[in-house]
Amino acid sequence: MLSADVDKAIAKALKPRGFTPENTLFGHSVCADEVNNRKEQLIPLMVNRWQEGFALGGLGGLPFAGKSGFGAYLHHVPDDGKLLVVFAPHVGIDEVGRIGSLQRDGQAKVSTACGAAI
Repeated sequence: MLSADVDKAIAKALKPRGFTPENTLFGHSVCADEVNNRKEQLIPLMVNRWQEGFALGGLGGLPFAGKSGFGAYLHHVPDDGKLLVVFAPHVGIDEVGRIGSLQRDGQAKVSTACGAAI
């Protein structure tokens, strides 16, 4: 499933529940790997859809913000608003189908993705 499909499915599921960009603060925790920040990937797509995003950190996709970070996130939510949190590692699949592998631009060798989770 492509990131754009996941973004659309999430928005479709949440719209009937009253989630809008005006009343929702999107929080995210995915691995810091640069491939996750390309415009066609899930988090940039969702930040665009929800009009902002609160980074909760996270090597391997685990939120490392802690009590203080989550407290800050909660204090930034619109009055009577909604929270939307996405967290997950990224797991690469290379062109020959190896799970946990990624051919990075400009590198001859295949690397792991997510190295912290695989």
